[in-house]
Amino acid sequence: MDLLFQTPTVVKGKRMNPLFTFRSYSMPLAGEFQYSGLCYIGKDTTHIARLKSLYNNEVYTADRVEHARNELLLRIGEEMSDMPELIICEASADLDALKKFSHFLRQQPALHSVPFILEGSTLSDNELSLFKKHVRVDEILFMEGCEDRELWQKIQFISKVKAKAAHAAAHLEEEKGQRAVQPSKRFFDVLMACIGLVVLSPIFFLIALAIKLESRGPVFYISKRAGRGYRIFFFL
Repeated sequence: MDLLFQTPTVVKGKRMNPLFTFRSYSMPLAGEFQYSGLCYIGKDTTHIARLKSLYNNEVYTADRVEHARNELLLRIGEEMSDMPELIICEASADLDALKKFSHFLRQQPALHSVPFILEGSTLSDNELSLFKKHVRVDEILFMEGCEDRELWQKIQFISKVKAKAAHAAAHLEEEKGQRAVQPSKRFFDVLMACIGLVVLSPIFFLIALAIKLESRGPVFYISKRAGRGYRIFFFL
């Protein structure tokens, strides 16, 4: 789901206290991973220091996209591993590398709920159009033009929307899987019922004969029942 250029919430006044309480999310849809902190890809020390103040130092960095990918793969391969709740990458990274990294994130179920944000303060208008066209990111932020409060609110909004979208997509896939299983289950039920009837038919015949010989009524007890929509049907 692309969330490019959502209307920012700007709050003017005092700068926000840099000490925030960061919540760790446990996402049951992506296995036994804990989601907390932030992954920053790039070398801008000013941005890194600023994000560390916002995230209580729960920020780990990678200078290149390939290094971030390798780190994420290591964490995916470990049980009960900590995953970032957010990934921010500088737009100075190679365009092809960003395209491959974006594709990698979409292929990993453990990262479906993790927003991928591009830091675009250094982009020109032409470069911005190019990145928007060729790289699938959830948002492009301009950190140099955001106050701390605005940046924090925007990040939190993107994280919540991405988590809801991932949850809805996983639920839809689960429903599709259940619908795909139903025909095979129906076939199995009918097959086993037919086999059971064939195997047990001699016993059923003896029971029916005994009932007929010892009682005046029919072999099958039949009565009326109310079903769905109060429709009347014959119950055997």
